[in-house]
Amino acid sequence: MKKKIIKPLAVMMATSMLLAGTMSIFAEEGNAPKSETSKASVSFTIDNEPTDPVNPIDPTDPTDPGDIENGNGEGPLAITAYPKAMNFGGHKVGKGTQKFESDLVKPNIQVQDKRGAASDGWNLSVALSDFTNNEAVDAGKTTKGIITFNNTTMFEGNNKPSQKEPSNVNTKVVVESGKTTQIASASKGEGLGLWGFHWYAPNYKTDQTNSNVTLEMDTNTVVSGAYSADLEWTLSATPQ
Repeated sequence: MKKKIIKPLAVMMATSMLLAGTMSIFAEEGNAPKSETSKASVSFTIDNEPTDPVNPIDPTDPTDPGDIENGNGEGPLAITAYPKAMNFGGHKVGKGTQKFESDLVKPNIQVQDKRGAASDGWNLSVALSDFTNNEAVDAGKTTKGIITFNNTTMFEGNNKPSQKEPSNVNTKVVVESGKTTQIASASKGEGLGLWGFHWYAPNYKTDQTNSNVTLEMDTNTVVSGAYSADLEWTLSATPQ
């Protein structure tokens, strides 16, 4: 039987092929991407500073914010401005149901929401009490009234960048004595920053009374004297 002889050249070729394959594997492993991780950080705090009221017609002009009182404004959700006391004039007893115009020609209300992603929205409402005559003894001491805020106009403060506006605004806000009426509401992601609602007189620069803010009252239910009521403005977080 003849023995099979492996020629040296064949051995050398096989060895070279093995070495080349090994070097190729090592080369591929050496070129594999490497990654490391570093951190980037930032921190925030709640903004409890009050926001100054703005001009509803021109928010860039702070000199005339209208017929308002400054609100408390503390906390990230707050009323920053609300209408001054309003007067509906002097009238005669016993003339049936009458409608009277307010002496405020530039009333408005302004709210802020600085809660960021923690905000689920808000609800703004107004309530009206009975009208009371402190001089009356019995009959006519208290009576009902209806105040209407017509042609509600929404405006945005100096929000940077512009925020998503509240989606629900009542263009006509009618509030009766003993009841509460919604003015506007914002859903989650809406109403962040400073927003306001005004009921300016149609010609507020010259008008003496405001046809957009009226009081309806039955003058047969009153007696001589002065009557007053409370308008309570409430801003609440939603859901409550």
